[in-house]
Amino acid sequence: MVEYITKEKLTKVEKAERYLKSLQIRQVRVRTHQDIVRIEVEPKDMMKILDQHHLIVKELQDYGYKYITLDLMGYQSGSMNMVLS
Repeated sequence: MVEYITKEKLTKVEKAERYLKSLQIRQVRVRTHQDIVRIEVEPKDMMKILDQHHLIVKELQDYGYKYITLDLMGYQSGSMNMVLS
């Protein structure tokens, strides 16, 4: 299924990444898949996400995401390209 990039989606991703960085997470990437958000962080920061999951879920749901996930593979530059190849 093709998902198109829109200004609205980019704005949501930027807000989510900015919010997560405000929680002292240095390297973060937010991937959006319709109403699902997938959070990629370095393995050393996964516990920070889990420790604050209730705050993160509420914040990202306020942005319009229904499901908030943590990618257990961690942050990987270009991970969306794996789907394309």
